[in-house]
Order: sequence, then structure tokens, then C-alpha cells
Amino acid sequence: MSTVLFLSNQDVRVAVGSVNRNKVTVTRVYQAKAPEGSIINGHVIDEAMFRAFLEDFWVQNRLAKKDVILVLGISQAVTQVLQLPKMSHKMLIQYLPREYPANSKCKNPLYSYYIMEQECGKISVVATTLDRSQLEPHIHRFKDMGIRLSSIVTGNVANMLAMNRLSYVKDKPCIVQTIDGMNLTNILYVDGRYFQSNSNRMFGERGTSEFAAEAARSIRTFQQFLKTQQIEDTISAVYLGGEYQKEDVELCRESILRMDGSLTVEKLYEEQGGDLRLAAEENVSFGNFTALMGAFLAPRGKAGLLFQYRRNTELLKKGREMIRYMIPVVSAAAVLAGIAICQSVIWFARVNIVNRQFDYLEEQEVIERGVEYDRVKSENEELKIRINVITRTTESIGSYPVYTSLVKQVVFQCASGVVEVEIRNFDMITGTVLVEASSNDAEGIYRFVGYLEDRMDLFEGVYYDGFQYDQESGLWKASINCYLAGKVTGEETP
Repeated sequence: MSTVLFLSNQDVRVAVGSVNRNKVTVTRVYQAKAPEGSIINGHVIDEAMFRAFLEDFWVQNRLAKKDVILVLGISQAVTQVLQLPKMSHKMLIQYLPREYPANSKCKNPLYSYYIMEQECGKISVVATTLDRSQLEPHIHRFKDMGIRLSSIVTGNVANMLAMNRLSYVKDKPCIVQTIDGMNLTNILYVDGRYFQSNSNRMFGERGTSEFAAEAARSIRTFQQFLKTQQIEDTISAVYLGGEYQKEDVELCRESILRMDGSLTVEKLYEEQGGDLRLAAEENVSFGNFTALMGAFLAPRGKAGLLFQYRRNTELLKKGREMIRYMIPVVSAAAVLAGIAICQSVIWFARVNIVNRQFDYLEEQEVIERGVEYDRVKSENEELKIRINVITRTTESIGSYPVYTSLVKQVVFQCASGVVEVEIRNFDMITGTVLVEASSNDAEGIYRFVGYLEDRMDLFEGVYYDGFQYDQESGLWKASINCYLAGKVTGEETP
């Protein structure tokens, strides 16, 4: 039996279970709240307070101290799925740094991977990179507590491994949306494979309409992303997991369906006879423990973060010892090399041809040409960079919807004789036109929204939260968001 511990925010969760023929069975689960402010996004802020809580939690639940898998919900970990030719472990570990050029700023980056699929000499790899300084406090803490870690995996990887075992996630284009504290993560699956993911911090309070609206907007962002990638498949389902409570699920379902009524919205559920089985006696939600069940499938050998951390630590110790022993040898070699160089210089100085070559290299004209060459080369590199930036900027600008006079004309045509309207704002990033409408009766608002929805040539969708009666003006008012369908022909309006 293995024990999985999930650390991210205040909610600490534990699952006890086993893996048999790649099928995970969880027999016991535990959860508790850590002291407020002691841990945030996988980083322990108050070490003494959190350690005291963890020791008490371990004793109260009689948890094993061996074969413990640590899941860290840490935002600094960067995870991506790579399609690569089949290669050995050594070659793969040496190749992974090329996929993370930004890690050049990290002092001691670690790399891990998990092979999800193998087919026709190619492999699908979930790769993760993390600086070793992010792991050291956790490893030292568990070592001092006498707890033996067998594997360390990030929250994103654990979620992906779990989703890869749910057939209803893989059989259609869908989004898996999980909540951890106030962090919302969306994972997009297309053609049964992981395609893209992102994480955002939520600002709306849990259990409110503002929170549900933020969750719905994140789904809209992914729908627009699919269109920019020219992918024909459309998202048909949204699955909610993580710390979603019952009231959160209902509010988010209503908000998402108001945005797109064609979507199916439901919480992650256990498949009958599936690879992930929650057999715990406690009355808990399957969606709250999917990441922990995925961690049972995480790599424990040389491909994992823990092995790479320990391996690098041993190499660093050996390197320091080698440097200590090599200093006298290198010093002696440097002295001997200096003597040999001096003798060589004296001997070569007597050869006329060598002297003429040195004289040529010291000529002012040669030096100036070399300086000019370096200057031109540097300028060419700068020009290449600027051209690439301009090209990417032009392509990005061309892909955004544009607010034109035609859009304004259509809005006022739809409002003519029905409502009074005012165009309040245009969001260039999302392509959203905010329209304020007012009418003497509610029917006018309905008719105006219907006219806008009929203009599918301009608007991809029309969304509003209803309308209200303004007693001061005696009018019915509504705020309507119109999502532009793409590049709109016509005169551009600033």
C-alpha cells in the first residue's frame, strides 16, 4: 500500500491505496485544513506551524511512514507534452533542457518525464521542470519527520495522469476544470489527447455568481483559442473537479450554459469498472481525489523528480571533493604550462615567418576590419530579432477581431424602434463589444437581443445576465456582451 499526500493550499489531502495492473484502488482518504497562512501554492510560509500540524495529522490518522508519494501544487513547475522519437533515458534527460530555454536563468533546474503513449517509433512524453530549491525544504522536512518519500510529482502531472485513465474524458473534445484554493486550472483534450492547459487565480468569492462568471469566461477563452489554432473540433463537455463544492458546481453549470447552451457540464465521476476506483468508506467526492489517484501512476525511478534531485546532490558532492583534490594538481600543471609557453615563445620569436604573421595581425587595417566585421554581425543579429518581433506582432494583430463602423451601424439598426442603445466599450483582447440597452418594456430588450443573435455574420455570440427595471428613469435596462465573430470588413473605428 502506498500513501499519497497532496500539498498546495490550506486543504491537505491524503489517499491510501495501491496499483495493480495499472488500475488504481484507493481504500482510505483523509483531509484536513492546515493553519491559515502556513502554506500557499505549495510553499510553506510558517515552517514550525505547518510541521507541527503535519506531525499531528500523521499520528491521528496512523499513516505509514514508508512509500509516501508527495504531490505538490506548485505554480513554478512548468509542464508540457512532447511528441518525440523513441530514445533512451539518458538521451531523453539530455534532450529535455532544449525544450525549456527559459531555464537558463535557473541555477539548478531538475527535469522529469513520464511516457504516456508509444507508437511507431514515437513517444508522447509529459515533461516537467522545476528548480531544485523548490524541493529542498519539503525533502528535508520529511526526512526529519522520519517519512520516506518514494516519489515527488507536481499537481498538473498528477491530474493529467488521472485524466488519461478516464475514457469519457478521452472520447470527445472537452475541458477538465479543477479548483485548488483560489487557483483555477483548465486542461483541454482534443482527439483523446492532452492539448493545452492554463492556470488562473480567481478573484470572485467561492459560492457567488462572480466566481461562476470567471469560470465560464475561462471556458470561452479556450473556445476562442481552438478557433485561432484552426481546429475543426468543438468543445462538447466541461468536467469539474478538485475542490468544487455542490453549490459551486450548480452556479458554474448555470453560468457556463448561459454562455453556451450546447455544452454538457458535470462533475468528474468514477467509471464503473474503470482504471480509477475510490473504495473508501468515507463519503467523499471522486473529483476531489482524482489528482491523488493519478499520483499512484507517477514515475518512481530514474525518470522522477526525486531521483533526479538525489542524483544531482550526489554529483555535486563528488564534484566538490574532486575540486578539492584537483587544486594542487591543476596548480602544478599551470606552473609547468607557463614554463613551456615561455620557452615556446622564445623559440618561435626567432623564426622570421612567425614574426611576419604576428606583425600582420597587429596592423591597424586588419584590426579595423575585424572590428567592422564584429559590428556588422552584431547589427545583423539585432535586425533579425526586430524583424521576427514585427512579423509575430503583425500576425497576432491580424488574428484579433476589429471593431468597425459596420459593427456600430448594425447595433443601431437592431435597436431602431425597439430600444435605446449606447456602445460603452470594446475589449480588443477578447473581441467583446459592451452595449447598454434601455426600453419602456421588457419585450423590447428581448427583441433587441434576438436581432443581435440573428446577425451571426458579425457576432459569434450574444451574452447577457438578464435585465432590470430602473425606477428612477422608468425604463428596463440591460448590459449585453457581443462577441465578434472575427475580422469584420468595413471602415475601422478607433
